[in-house]
Amino acid sequence: MLRFGTVGVAGLGCIGGSVALAVRQRHVARRVVGFARTPATRRAAVERGAVDEARSPEDGVAGLDFLVIATPLSAVEEFLRMMARADRRLLATDAGSVKKPIAAAARSILGPHNRFVGAHPIAGSEKTGLAAATANLFDGRVTVLTPCAETDPAARKAVREFWEALGSRVVEMSASAHDRCLAFSSHLPHFSSFCLAATISRRDRTGGIRLLAGQGVKDATRIAASDEALWAEIFLFNRDAVLLAVDHYQELLRQMRTALATRDRGTLLRILATARAYRERLDD
Repeated sequence: MLRFGTVGVAGLGCIGGSVALAVRQRHVARRVVGFARTPATRRAAVERGAVDEARSPEDGVAGLDFLVIATPLSAVEEFLRMMARADRRLLATDAGSVKKPIAAAARSILGPHNRFVGAHPIAGSEKTGLAAATANLFDGRVTVLTPCAETDPAARKAVREFWEALGSRVVEMSASAHDRCLAFSSHLPHFSSFCLAATISRRDRTGGIRLLAGQGVKDATRIAASDEALWAEIFLFNRDAVLLAVDHYQELLRQMRTALATRDRGTLLRILATARAYRERLDD
């Protein structure tokens, strides 16, 4: 089994907490150090057994062999700067759902030949915080690595093996390709789910719509229960790709609205059948 001496996990929410729990359960490291800003989260992580030691970010990354940055996107640079001041042998990865800005920050702060390998585990849920973390979150789930051409080959290999040790199926692609794909596969679905829930909310002044809400609306708006601050940040970090995805979505909405307004049953059936067939393939 792959073993590191000490793995640090920055950010102890659903993803970071799950990384810490999985590392301990699978004996990937001898020690796990967690980083969280609030004393309550640090205490909870130790009490739950997710980490051996809990630090504030101000305590720094001294003594780590491997660092997983699972913070909000806006806090990633803080830990990259810590990494730049640390032992040059320190390996690092992240878990952010937007990769191009992080890759650019890593190159700027650490230089082109560095030991940071961007990653995005396609896992999680609309639930947030350490309480939502589970040791098996990454079992069978895809984790995308986004190494640069100059990435240290040994770091690339070690980071791949780390995510595989947590149960992930690892694939690699460029940061730009990742962000374009995720704009459609994750960011647009969240964007549209938030919009759907907000649209219904604005019309439901008396609660009558909510009274009649069945499983369909609950399914379609499940991910609208996600943390709004987190998702506003993701949309802004991947703004160009998300805007392109929204443009495509709006065009299809326009086509469906026109078909409905003109009683064009054929066009409606064609769009709906295409949607159904694709949804069925998602479960293959």
